[in-house]
Amino acid sequence: MVYTAGGKKKNDSALAAALPKRKSSKMKKQREMQEGFKRLKEEMEDISKEISSSVTPKKGSGSWLQFGAEVEKLEEEVAVKRAETRLLRQQVMEAETKLEASEKKATELRMLNALLFLENQREQSLVNDLTRRFLG
Repeated sequence: MVYTAGGKKKNDSALAAALPKRKSSKMKKQREMQEGFKRLKEEMEDISKEISSSVTPKKGSGSWLQFGAEVEKLEEEVAVKRAETRLLRQQVMEAETKLEASEKKATELRMLNALLFLENQREQSLVNDLTRRFLG
């Protein structure tokens, strides 16, 4: 039992909620993130291969061949940049998730600290009352 500021009894549900959770969900999230990175890298490689195989230079004047080669090169760079952007977005999302988890943990620790402080005050008050009764 935990006592509120008014001295009323309250269940330990808040205290139980503040206790750390199992680590298996964290491991699962890490595995999912790693799999996501692997998929993004594979996708980036596939896009690069598709671009290089789908754009073939046509016979014609030298300037058209040069233009086609430049276009192919630029399209490949765009595909790589898009894949990098996806990877960076994924990393930002993971960082935000970690930040939210840290903020939640800090809030839980603050709540637990407040509960322990109140319990300590209550116990100190009881000690003071008993001391006055026995000595006074």
